[in-house]
Amino acid sequence: MRSYLGDALYRVGTWDDFRSFLPRLLELLVTDETELDPIADRLAYGREQGYQLPGPQEAALGAFFLAYWDDLLWHFPWYADLALRWGLMEQVGLTRSTLLAIWWAHPNRALVLAEVLLLNGTPPPEWPRAALRDWLEAAFFTATDAEDERFYSSALLILEHLPDPAGP
Repeated sequence: MRSYLGDALYRVGTWDDFRSFLPRLLELLVTDETELDPIADRLAYGREQGYQLPGPQEAALGAFFLAYWDDLLWHFPWYADLALRWGLMEQVGLTRSTLLAIWWAHPNRALVLAEVLLLNGTPPPEWPRAALRDWLEAAFFTATDAEDERFYSSALLILEHLPDPAGP
């Protein structure tokens, strides 16, 4: 399937072929046997070419990617950030505002934010810094061990030293 995905739609197969293989490709995605990038690229390319999924398939695909986003927030915060920054989830039909709203309400939001800050030093620019500071402080004060406290403290320090997004 990986070799098919590398050439799907561009050189090999039709939209109908891709649609028939899409459930297997999504299965491989959640088992970490393929990446989101090529699937997102093919879906975006198909939309650009005017191909569509029937209503039930489009709804199922949307539900799948909402669940996938939730799973990324729980288990792979660094990849969630990457998918958000690269617009991969937008290529599959979800808007950035939808993804950010899910993250904002997510029970794991402070951990995800802390990992994002420690990895790339930048939170989503749409969010107010005061709220992000509140998330990290709450997580710090409820941390159960010194390592978690250091983790959240480091993220807080990064957040506090970022330039003001409003500018000078």
